[in-house]
Amino acid sequence: MRIDVFLVSCLAVGCLRGTAVPADPTPTDNPDPTRVECPTGFVDVKGVCEDIDECVDSPCDENATCTNLDGTFECDCTQGYEGDGTTTCRDIDGCASNPCAQGADPMAICTDVPAPGIGHTCECSSNSFVDASGSCDLCNTPIEGLMPLPPTVSCIGEGDCEGQTVNCPSDRDCMVECLSRDSCPSLTVECDPGFRCITVCEASDACSSVQIEANDAFVRVQCEASDSCEGLRVNCSKSTSACRVDCAAPDACAAAEFVCDGGPCHLRCSEAGCDGMTLTCGPGGCSVTGSGRDGADRSCPPEGCTCFDPVMLP
Repeated sequence: MRIDVFLVSCLAVGCLRGTAVPADPTPTDNPDPTRVECPTGFVDVKGVCEDIDECVDSPCDENATCTNLDGTFECDCTQGYEGDGTTTCRDIDGCASNPCAQGADPMAICTDVPAPGIGHTCECSSNSFVDASGSCDLCNTPIEGLMPLPPTVSCIGEGDCEGQTVNCPSDRDCMVECLSRDSCPSLTVECDPGFRCITVCEASDACSSVQIEANDAFVRVQCEASDSCEGLRVNCSKSTSACRVDCAAPDACAAAEFVCDGGPCHLRCSEAGCDGMTLTCGPGGCSVTGSGRDGADRSCPPEGCTCFDPVMLP
C-alpha cells in the first residue's frame, strides 16, 4: 500500500517527467521504492529523472561547440572548420578547387584564409587582375572563351612529336598535350608573347628533355606522372614572362632545369616530384610550394632576388 501511495504522489507532482520509467515496485527487485529507472542521458535525482549535461566533460573537438540536448548532446564545428564535430574539425581549404586558376592567368597562386576565417586570396602575376569571381584574368586577353583551353597540338602515340618544334600561334593561347609514354621526347615549344602557353605531360617519359621557351608568355608545364618531365628545361628569362611548373608525381621533374632569371616563377612540388630538379631564380622572384618542395636545388644571385616560400598550397 505504501508503494501505491508513492506512485500516485509522484504522478501528481510530475516527478516522473519526460520519459522516466518507474522501477519494479516489488521488494525483491527494488527494495527502494523511491528509485526511478531512467533512460540513457538522464540520471535519477531523488526520484526524478534529470537530464545529464554531457557538455560539461567537453566531448567535442576543440574547434567545435557543444549543445546539450534532452538525453544527448550535439557537436558542431565552428566557422571556418568542417568535420563531424566530435573527433574532427579541420580547416576548410578555400583553395581545394583551385579557384584562382579558373581565370586566364596560369601563374595565379591561391592562399587559404586560415580558420576561423573562410575563403581564399588570389595572388595574380603581373599583367593580370582579380576579376569579379575571385579568379585571376589577364589584362590584355578577353575573358570569354578561355576556359577550357582546347589543345593546339595533341601528341598521342609513342614518338608522335619526337624532336619536333611547336611554334605557338601568334594570336591566341596555346596548349600542347603529351598523352603517352615517349610521345614528346626532345620536343621544343616556342611560346608567343602575351598569351598562355601550356604543356601537359600525362605519362611517364612523355616530356623527357622537352625545351620550353617562354618568350614573354604566361607559361605553365604540368608534369603528372613519374619521370614525365625528366630532363625538362623551362627558360623563363624575359622580364614580362611568368612561368609555373607543377611536378605532381614522384620524380616527375628529375634532372629538370627551371631557369627563371626574368619574370616571376612558381614551382609546385607534390610528394617527391621536385627531387633532383634545379631552380635558378632571378630578379623577378621565385616561389616554391608543396609537400615535396625541399627536393629542389634552389639558387639565387647574391643581390636582387629572393627565393621565398609562401603559405604552402594543398
